[in-house]
Amino acid sequence: MSLLGRINNPEKLAGIIAKYLTFLNVLIIVLIVLSVVSCVRIVMGSDISIWEPEMNPVLSLGNGIRYLVDAPVVDGGSKSLSRDLATIVGLIIFEVVVLVVIRSSRAVLRSVAEKRPFDQENPKRIRNIAVVVIVSGFLSPWLTYFLTRHELKLYNLEVFSIRYRPDGNSISLGLLLLVLAGVFAYGCQLQQEIGKTI
Repeated sequence: MSLLGRINNPEKLAGIIAKYLTFLNVLIIVLIVLSVVSCVRIVMGSDISIWEPEMNPVLSLGNGIRYLVDAPVVDGGSKSLSRDLATIVGLIIFEVVVLVVIRSSRAVLRSVAEKRPFDQENPKRIRNIAVVVIVSGFLSPWLTYFLTRHELKLYNLEVFSIRYRPDGNSISLGLLLLVLAGVFAYGCQLQQEIGKTI
């Protein structure tokens, strides 16, 4: 069947996308396991480091201006360990967010592929995606803020300041998904009422 034929048949398209999401689900689980193993190795004292010890930081202002900072590392050992841990923990949190979104999306698409778009579980699934996206809109910028502050202290560059600002795009997308979950809940309620009258 051609791509155009699949687009005209939303059930088949949803089934194909759900299969790809299954593959991504397995891939994310593998990445989470590798990240946890890396975290354990760092805590156990492995000499593997994500960052090069002599690496000079690059301060990025906005999206285009970057400055290479030539500053000595202050107490590189313990601070480097906490920097590595913070980076890995941030990566694990990101991977878990992606895993929740993929699993919930896959379940919604499977119900669409089975010609049950107004399944009773779909509003909850979409609401879960919305909550995760909203929380990541607050958490991801906080992790960036935390890591950047840590870097500024590590290189004794506390002259620079950084401020925490939540990601408005993620929060807006999450709110739109909450509205979509409400629409699906209303559709489920209407389908139940129609089923009762028939």
